[in-house]
Amino acid sequence: MGRPMKGSALFSLMGEVAAMQLHLRCRERQWYFYHRQVRSIFSSGIFRRVLSPEEQQAVDGIVRGRKFYIPEEDFGAGELMRTVFRPVAADLKSNSPEQVASIAAYVREVVIAIASRMASGGGMMLELDFARRYLEAVDRLSAIRLEILPATWFRLLERVLAVSSVPFSGEPLEGLQIMGPLETRALDFDKVIILSANEGVFPRRSVSSSFIPPELRRGFGLPTYELQDSVWAYYFYRLIQRASSVTMVTDNRTEGLSTGEESRYIKQLEYHFGVPLERMTAVAGIAPAEVPDIIEKTAEDVESLKAWHLSASALRSYLECPVRFYYSSVKRLRDDDEIAESLDARLLGNVLHGVMEQLYSVPGGVVTLDFLHGVRKDKARLLAMIDEGIKKELRSIEVSGRASRLTATIWPQKGSGASEYSALKRRSRGGSAVLSLSGRSTGWIPWKTGSSGSSTTRPAA
Repeated sequence: MGRPMKGSALFSLMGEVAAMQLHLRCRERQWYFYHRQVRSIFSSGIFRRVLSPEEQQAVDGIVRGRKFYIPEEDFGAGELMRTVFRPVAADLKSNSPEQVASIAAYVREVVIAIASRMASGGGMMLELDFARRYLEAVDRLSAIRLEILPATWFRLLERVLAVSSVPFSGEPLEGLQIMGPLETRALDFDKVIILSANEGVFPRRSVSSSFIPPELRRGFGLPTYELQDSVWAYYFYRLIQRASSVTMVTDNRTEGLSTGEESRYIKQLEYHFGVPLERMTAVAGIAPAEVPDIIEKTAEDVESLKAWHLSASALRSYLECPVRFYYSSVKRLRDDDEIAESLDARLLGNVLHGVMEQLYSVPGGVVTLDFLHGVRKDKARLLAMIDEGIKKELRSIEVSGRASRLTATIWPQKGSGASEYSALKRRSRGGSAVLSLSGRSTGWIPWKTGSSGSSTTRPAA
């Protein structure tokens, strides 16, 4: 019995490293790494534990930067950072054996670099065994000249490691022995602890798939599920035969497919054999967060509100939840570590305002009818400005996915309509304003303000 490789922290860490190599971006001879895999690597307990103080400072700077794609130069000059965060799978569509060999060498270097620091730190012997098994699997694949894609190589490595496990080791005559049911045969133990003693787990509920009906199997003396149940019963009662203390741990939660039912052997011991059982229940309580019912409004809060222009989003937040408005708009609390994956309402507004500000940066600050027509016709410039605004808000090097479709369809119409409306608002405080509606004729609107005899003229239809 052993611990499977798939359950180890090293397997999860190297899986994120592989995903990072499959999501590289290259712009102007500069390599970039996708933030999601980078942050997952930073969150790994193994990776955090083996970082040096200088490398930890680089990690903190990257987290504070909140970049969508992180350039290679941001990772600093630390030895481990330079080993892990470097581009290897440069061409994902190439099945060159040389590229596959370089990927295998890269994985070896990363595992060796992490394992060497784990060995010097101490207290991670089990993870070192996983690292040794990981290197053995990489060597097995490296011994074969494979002409496959990088994604296929990483998938093959994952398949090889999925069936691997690290056996538990210990002294037979002292200490704690971790075994499976098959390994306990013909052995006597003084104290026994059986984990996951739930029905369906112990004994295991598994029926072999066969086209032979149970009646025919029983008639011809073939193995049936009754034989399997009897074998498991022998394992259990042989295990506890000479034990002075037996502890069986069950989980009574009814979540998903788990029914929370105790193993049948507990009922047999209690009702059939009359063994006195001592039941104990462990409960993990969850303490609710203490939130004050009333938040006092201080003079500092009032001054903060007076010095700030409330936006429509802030007012909507106040109507939906005053407490959220207090913490976000009054106290200005922000989640600095959050990276926007898509354009929400706030980012859309920021992009729109930025584009309008660039459009109306005209000499003299006067928007004319010719200017509006020029904006409507020069859609390439408008799209370029929108793309730059989206990349600025997302802190990304490209516009892709839903953001690109939004740019190509919705924003040109929204940008031109907003420019016309804003021009009308700009010139409506005196003088004249220009109104231009899509597909309709345009005209000048005389507009007088500040007098009782104000008059307006509608545009020609």
